[in-house]
Amino acid sequence: MTLVDFLARTTAPVTTTEIARHLPAHHVVWVHVTGAEVGEHYLTVVTLRPSHPVPLVRRTHVSAADGKALAQCLDEESEDAPAEAVRRISGLFFADVDVDPGATGARVLVVPDSATWAMPWNELAPPGTADLTVSMSVGAALRSRPVPAVVVPRVIGIFDEVELEGSRLEARALQQLDAQGHIRFTQVHSLAELRDALEAAPYDILTVSVHGTESDGFEYRMLLPDGPSSPAALLCLGLPPVVVLGCCWSAKSTERADTTAAALSCLAAGASQVVGGLWAIDDELAGRLLADTYDRHLRRGVPLPQALRQAHLALPPDLRPRAAGLAFIGRG
Repeated sequence: MTLVDFLARTTAPVTTTEIARHLPAHHVVWVHVTGAEVGEHYLTVVTLRPSHPVPLVRRTHVSAADGKALAQCLDEESEDAPAEAVRRISGLFFADVDVDPGATGARVLVVPDSATWAMPWNELAPPGTADLTVSMSVGAALRSRPVPAVVVPRVIGIFDEVELEGSRLEARALQQLDAQGHIRFTQVHSLAELRDALEAAPYDILTVSVHGTESDGFEYRMLLPDGPSSPAALLCLGLPPVVVLGCCWSAKSTERADTTAAALSCLAAGASQVVGGLWAIDDELAGRLLADTYDRHLRRGVPLPQALRQAHLALPPDLRPRAAGLAFIGRG
């Protein structure tokens, strides 16, 4: 069974009543594109509103203009998407009748299909969205355990401080939080050190900030300081409930049944919340975004999905599209 199947399937169907009961504050939005030929594509969006067990279903023909805008908002191409294309796709995914664009504090859980997985969700979300979570399935999100609150979190991290300025920014931010007494921070420099540390003591957050490889015919690899590592290695570790992967393509959806996505590996290995890169992210901007996220979450006590959303919105508008490749995945 592949990790995608593991996370997307449940032993019994999850009913809308169960979803409304367990995620009472969330708008749950399923996004699905069908059609094999240009001009024959349809977009189906199903929205389950907070505490409403009856979903709203919209099926829209994808016009030529909609199809062009959708293509502009996919993957890394979205960083250069015209503002009008982003507005058009946001309106298609989050219609006013489903999610009130003027509402503040809305929490959104998106379940995209494979065609819409890698999109700039924090840019597409309605303005009043407090946090946006992406999940392979609602069942996967419900199976994840809530992350417990901790007074002084234990954080462990591994960084590429030689080549990546973003990694240096992250490491310095965590070291400063440790010096201020907000966290207890441990830095390791190899997979072996990481394994030993996780076996020796419990941690609340793991952060990995290194290069990630693009699909090149082999399984995705993270270039740790001691050498390349398959994300499958994460399955052998006792991971903390929160994992932050400041790595390119670490949250990319798998393209073949025999490949493993790093973010999904973490969820399968027991993590409940994962931040990962949907495409080749700008490392310095990602480090800046995550450093601000850590400050909001670990110093000010803002829940992690809201801290990431706030940090994204705090960036200058012209930089936000390049930062939208970092997504929050799992249980919000």
